Amino acid sequence: MTKNEKVVIVLSFFVFLVGFFYAFGNLFWASWVSKDANFELVRFYKEIEVGWTLKSAEEAFHRGKFEFLIFSSDNNVIYIKTPFKFGSSNWVSTMRLENGSVIWKKIRTEDDPKTTPEGAPKDEP
Repeated sequence: MTKNEKVVIVLSFFVFLVGFFYAFGNLFWASWVSKDANFELVRFYKEIEVGWTLKSAEEAFHRGKFEFLIFSSDNNVIYIKTPFKFGSSNWVSTMRLENGSVIWKKIRTEDDPKTTPEGAPKDEP
């Protein structure tokens, strides 16, 4: 085996190890963060009331300094998501807007839009 072949093997093994630890590190990090992220989502969910405007919800989100949540919206819906979790079991809060105000809100998992996850608050109104 030549010196160049040995270098290629060592570098290939190193790249494999980095990829392996990165992939599993993300899985473990997502599991560890999951409870904190779900707690933050419930805290934000309880703060927002039916009747609030998109602007009010955005202001509350930024005031709350949520470490793990992802906020997005369009003209009719507000989405707040927790970070991706293996198995698509991360929580998502959906808030429907009508005439610029929240008319209902719910929490579901990414893969099951019909069932409230265990530990999540009930839908409103």
